[in-house]
Amino acid sequence: MLTNPTRPYPAVLGHRGARAYAIDNSADAFRLAHEQGADGVELDVRRTGDDHIVVHHDPDIAGLGPIIDATLEDIRAAAPSVLLLDEALALLPGIINVEIKNDPEQPDHDERHEMASWIVSWIDRYWLHDRVFVSSFNHQTVLRVTELDRRVTTGQLLGPATDPANHLDTLKDAHIDMAIPHLTGLQLAGPGIGSDAAQFGISIVAWGVDTHQAFELCAASGIAGIITDDPADAIAFYASE
Repeated sequence: MLTNPTRPYPAVLGHRGARAYAIDNSADAFRLAHEQGADGVELDVRRTGDDHIVVHHDPDIAGLGPIIDATLEDIRAAAPSVLLLDEALALLPGIINVEIKNDPEQPDHDERHEMASWIVSWIDRYWLHDRVFVSSFNHQTVLRVTELDRRVTTGQLLGPATDPANHLDTLKDAHIDMAIPHLTGLQLAGPGIGSDAAQFGISIVAWGVDTHQAFELCAASGIAGIITDDPADAIAFYASE
């Protein structure tokens, strides 16, 4: 999905769109990422109290409270820029990384991993298997996606200072396709992590990649993709190399 043999640098995904230039996860941020030449975007999904899937990073809406306790109508009134997942899809012609938020410490924690089922159904409904991958920090959520449909590409998000090399065996055994470390984890892994992971059938996509030094490290590491707040800067940097 992310590999392009005609170019020597990673695929560029806008982190919640082009959030260096617009409100994150908004229509403007997604349009800008596409206009800047990003290969795709990363976005976050949460469930409303009346069972809609909205694109939003935090569990709460300012002035409203938890999304899981609010109706879509409530959310639209408090934060008109919040998109439904289907509305975001209409703006995004490229790769989409759907991150399922499922933190046990947050009010919308979903022990049954229902969002995983909804996202798998959404991918199947629109025939998106070739351009959508699903990720989460919650390992059980990622496993649930693989259980439901092995055709769906999955990625395990890793926290800062977590070396992806230590997780390749586990991810391979779980049929998870990608490791998604923070830049600090990539630094721990060393320059051969892209090829090392490929031997396990796993692609590496790094997040928190927002400086020229970081862009250079990711290219040198041979990884498949980066997630950046500033797609325009990343693309310009790689074009100049």
